[in-house]
Amino acid sequence: MTILLILFAILVALLLLWWLASAWYMAQRRPYECELIAYLAKIYHRFGITADPAGFERDYLEVSDGVCLALYILQGRPDAPVYVFMPGTAVYAQLYAQLLVDLHARGYTIVAYDPRGHGRSGAKRGLFTIPQMIADGRKVAAYARHRFGKKVVFSGSSQGGVVSLYVAATADPNIATVVCHNIAWLDGNTIRQISIFRPPLFLVPLLCRLFLLMRAWSLPVNWYLPFNKLHLPNGGPPGSAMKLMEKDPLATLAYSLGAISTLAKTKPAHPLDRITMPVMLISSEGDEVFPVAYEQRIFAMLTCEKQFLLLGDLPHLMILTPPAELVDGIDAWVRAHAP
Repeated sequence: MTILLILFAILVALLLLWWLASAWYMAQRRPYECELIAYLAKIYHRFGITADPAGFERDYLEVSDGVCLALYILQGRPDAPVYVFMPGTAVYAQLYAQLLVDLHARGYTIVAYDPRGHGRSGAKRGLFTIPQMIADGRKVAAYARHRFGKKVVFSGSSQGGVVSLYVAATADPNIATVVCHNIAWLDGNTIRQISIFRPPLFLVPLLCRLFLLMRAWSLPVNWYLPFNKLHLPNGGPPGSAMKLMEKDPLATLAYSLGAISTLAKTKPAHPLDRITMPVMLISSEGDEVFPVAYEQRIFAMLTCEKQFLLLGDLPHLMILTPPAELVDGIDAWVRAHAP
């Protein structure tokens, strides 16, 4: 009995320490703006990104729970498409500046944003749910349509691509089409396709409920996603991207267990085969996170108008310095579906 009490006390102490570390990380403040602009300028120079980190118009949009989302706007021609963009896991909109300025150079109006708990947006770091992300994305789309007067393109990369597909399932009247760099169906099986943590399928519902109860605890993103395999877009060994992210003052490197629970299992507003909004999927054969065969199976379930742009042996982060084929493909799709 004494041994059991000691083991129980140790377990409670470890859980308390874990909770304290999680609370400390979630409450971390971002550096001052001048430091962030200087850091982004250095990153842009390193990767040859032809954008000015201070050149975006800035705005904030209040969503739910008093959370404000940071918006980054590039106004284009009045007759050109309006392109809303959500970034991927752990990162923020301005990291995708090259894609955004490339589309802006073609006349597009860009409305990119940092999701809640990421980048410059409000909420504690890494504290969110996928339903909140979907609702927030729709509010950004409504903001963009109200301000610029036309239906928008909703787009995202990685986690943002998954949210884009789920936004399409809502049939939001403010959105003409979605463009997804990567997709997934969060049915409990996805965690076994993408995550490095692959529990038996019958345990997933139990773990999801447990993680929701422990939503105040967080885990490093590279403990459940293969981020240690990520290559930088200009080359480098596996893990080079993660090393850079660890130094990034705007990166969110730990997610709450509540967020991970909804990333494992969230039901779309309508089944995938009942989505009517046109969907474009972008992926690459060299993607270290999303297996192409898995994405092809999800894509085959869609009965809406759709296109799959599969690029060659390019890494997951290729969208940070997008090849011309990617930008041309997006432009052709958007001009056909959101002129």
